[in-house]
Amino acid sequence: MVTAVFDFDKTIVSKDTGFEFIRHFTYKNPLRTAAAFTLWPFAILLMLAPPVRHWGISICTWISTFPCKAEDFDRVREEFLRAFWGSRGAKVYADALEKLRWHQAQGHRILVISGSPTSLVQAVLTDLLVEDVDIVGSSDALFLGGIVCPAHCIGENKLTMAFAAGHDPAHWHFGYSDSSLDIPLLGKCKKRFVVNPSKAALTRYRRHFGDEFEVVRWR
Repeated sequence: MVTAVFDFDKTIVSKDTGFEFIRHFTYKNPLRTAAAFTLWPFAILLMLAPPVRHWGISICTWISTFPCKAEDFDRVREEFLRAFWGSRGAKVYADALEKLRWHQAQGHRILVISGSPTSLVQAVLTDLLVEDVDIVGSSDALFLGGIVCPAHCIGENKLTMAFAAGHDPAHWHFGYSDSSLDIPLLGKCKKRFVVNPSKAALTRYRRHFGDEFEVVRWR
């Protein structure tokens, strides 16, 4: 089946969902804020090294959610959605939804591959009334009273996690992303669309693909 592959953050929605989740729950609590300023420098160093990047993400998400129990997950996500569309200032790109629904009308399969947790991506898409979409995203789990990220779906790891979930890139006819981190992902797609790219991202795409992609400006 023809598949259209979409990045999520800054491709379908205007903000980095996982980052906004961490910011929202960290800054609403003074103790979490203090812990974050102490431990974030170490976490950032871990994020710079791909093999241990998920540990850096885990430190940040754990701080932002402690204390948390499994039965709190739904409430936490609901609270985040209200903040995401409200105080966090996120919006959905209407052009992205229009293109996604066009693909569905053509009978194409939709695959969203995101660095944000699968559960958050699913919650946002459900809130947008988007159905029949396959999602591959970062994992989340409860560990010692906070949420951690056992696997971070970013860069080359997007391919690894998509393949592990049973998705075949031979069917990836269309690919959409804003980020040069997704060059490996779009490299598997027959038609590539770069969404609202920065100058640096555009330079990197041209270095890898020449003119074999299209720039789209979504609002």
